[in-house]
Amino acid sequence: MEEVDGIRQGGVVQFPLKFDSGIMRARFNPRDGQLWVCGLRGWQTSGGRDGALQRVRYTGKPVHLPSGLHVASNGLNITFTSEMNEASATDDQNYAVEQWNYEWTEKYGSPEFSVANPRKQGHDSVAVKSVKLSPDRKTVLLEIPEIKPVMQMRVRFRLKAADGTSVEHEIYNTINRVPSG
Repeated sequence: MEEVDGIRQGGVVQFPLKFDSGIMRARFNPRDGQLWVCGLRGWQTSGGRDGALQRVRYTGKPVHLPSGLHVASNGLNITFTSEMNEASATDDQNYAVEQWNYEWTEKYGSPEFSVANPRKQGHDSVAVKSVKLSPDRKTVLLEIPEIKPVMQMRVRFRLKAADGTSVEHEIYNTINRVPSG
């Protein structure tokens, strides 16, 4: 999550975990810092049980996930939990970005519409001009010169962490405001 000009926006990434049921209401235990999740089976879950209460426990092994997303006037900053391999992280061919909007109606759901041509259904590819890696090797700037507000954006990447671990994820985000200069 971030706030730009008083307006909130943000993105999500799926944790690489499997649960027995649909998950919601995740909470950290203030005493030991463990994450507890609960939920019910419903639509869009691969969980086989009607309900579950489960603990997500940190094992001490390295975690290679995006941990931050911030819109800049010239693109997107994605921060990772670990150092990234420089050659992999700065290769613009390792990223695929697309965007689309929805139609506001009284009906449930909407088709996905092009941002460039709002009357046309579909997604628009977003060109990544270049990729820069921060000195601490944990944040990449995807330079997107034409970045603008959009209801839905998907950023896919196939990278390597500094230790050689494969880091393949996708981030779904919304951009309500692009900060100026």
